[in-house]
Amino acid sequence: MLALVVVALGCVLEVSPARGEVLTMAIPGEGYPPYIITRSTPGVGELEEAPTGIVIEVLKIAAARENIDLEFAEVPELRAQKMLDEGMVDIRAESPHWVERPEGYLWSESIIAVHDVFVFARDVEDVFENDEDLLGADIITHLGYEYPTLQPMFEDGVLIRNDRQTEEFMLTALYHGGLADFAPPKRAAVMDRLVASWIIRREPRYQGQFRFSEREVASAPLHFMVSQKPGHAELVDRINQHIVTLKASGAVEDIAQRMINLPAKPGSR
Repeated sequence: MLALVVVALGCVLEVSPARGEVLTMAIPGEGYPPYIITRSTPGVGELEEAPTGIVIEVLKIAAARENIDLEFAEVPELRAQKMLDEGMVDIRAESPHWVERPEGYLWSESIIAVHDVFVFARDVEDVFENDEDLLGADIITHLGYEYPTLQPMFEDGVLIRNDRQTEEFMLTALYHGGLADFAPPKRAAVMDRLVASWIIRREPRYQGQFRFSEREVASAPLHFMVSQKPGHAELVDRINQHIVTLKASGAVEDIAQRMINLPAKPGSR
């Protein structure tokens, strides 16, 4: 059974009754495509089942095989963390690399890795594979994100950091910059390869306009981050068995490709 939990007025209201063993996952309302996709995710067409996404589908498979009922609470990121700490939800998708005290939680096996790369215009020379050629580049980054491998060059002024609020705005800036005569010759956005692929797939203007660097700026594994409630250690062990099997069989990669290729909403962008 899948249920959507609506969070309002500080309370968790169950839309459908719980049956048997229940696991409640906190997810962002607009998702984090293609890893988490909701009905409110921009650019997505009709969904037969929502939420979906790479990590959601892996969890659905594991839960079905273990006879676990899933509920999903759509809440903002910071509130989701607070709810996990207070035991109001059981699980989130997260990387231990992005958490202050990862030892305070239970972690599943890694599901898939996030790979940040340079995204740049197709007709621009690929100068993003080593630091020496990268010098002087204008780098479009996500507001509030940290880039440890690039930070020394930002601080020294040999790279220019150009923040945008979302990945969509980052690609828009890169696209329009490529149309301008005054655009710097070395210009790229830093974002996850699959996130970029998702956005490009849904914007007709972007088709065939961008390339990805072979170089990774950073990578981080995504896991299920689970609260340390009684019984959850055993639950994580059970889920891990299915994650390992799905990864070994290539099913996770198949799910990722299926999510990237979900129909786009006509006229959504």
